[in-house]
Amino acid sequence: MRTTTVQIFGMTYDEVEKTVYEADLPYDLLVHGRQDGTLVCVSGETDVLATVAMLGMNGIVIEQENA
Repeated sequence: MRTTTVQIFGMTYDEVEKTVYEADLPYDLLVHGRQDGTLVCVSGETDVLATVAMLGMNGIVIEQENA
């Protein structure tokens, strides 16, 4: 399985975490980064970039790795 990490722009850590949690997705996404919001990322084993875009977030892929 491939894990993708997307850096999110223009939102705080708390905003991203709330958006992902409230979406109640059928798969897990991990929100991580700095609590001060200077770096917020979302990782998962799905098309993370498309998922965050669907949730109204903007970002770029910063890492992809095979698990």
